[in-house]
Amino acid sequence: MSAEQTGLVPVDAATVKAWLDADEALLVDVRNPGEYAEAHIPGSTSIPLAQYDPQMLPKLNGRKLVIHCQAGGRATNAAERTLAAGVPTVYCFRGGMSEWLPAGYPVAGTAAAAPAPSSPFAASVSTPAAEPTERRKMSVQEQTLTTIGVMVIILTVLGAQVNQALTWLLLIPGLGLLNAGLTGRCPLANAIARAPWNQ
Repeated sequence: MSAEQTGLVPVDAATVKAWLDADEALLVDVRNPGEYAEAHIPGSTSIPLAQYDPQMLPKLNGRKLVIHCQAGGRATNAAERTLAAGVPTVYCFRGGMSEWLPAGYPVAGTAAAAPAPSSPFAASVSTPAAEPTERRKMSVQEQTLTTIGVMVIILTVLGAQVNQALTWLLLIPGLGLLNAGLTGRCPLANAIARAPWNQ
């Protein structure tokens, strides 16, 4: 990356890893607290998108500002807000945890403490823990998909049993998913991220 670049600059996992190793970047994770607690990049700072305010960022002290999330949508949103607040250059790690984990880079959090399965078959078989600890929290993405799934089931049943006109309401989750896919922004996920149980 050249030093002259300004604006929103996309970066990949290898670049972020090199910057972190050299202490050249401040990495901000804008996922919700549950996602961050489960797995996060060591050294990252958690500022959930629902509470994100560019004025509250830690001092850069000459480091590059890198923002990331799970797959890029929330990071892009936060990066655009940061640019609008007057920060001249924001590096957006759009691959986020979806790119970091497969690359095999270090991870901290509760998921990092779990032993890795010894085979692909072992990964598909759940083994009960000897002593259950805290129940795993669903990520915002999982909560959003579950909510949409429940909406589709309820509207389908109501359309079949009560009034066929209700099946037209299936356009709501369908258009919501289309919007999220095309823009990288999901109002339902943003609302769920602000829910009290995700704080």
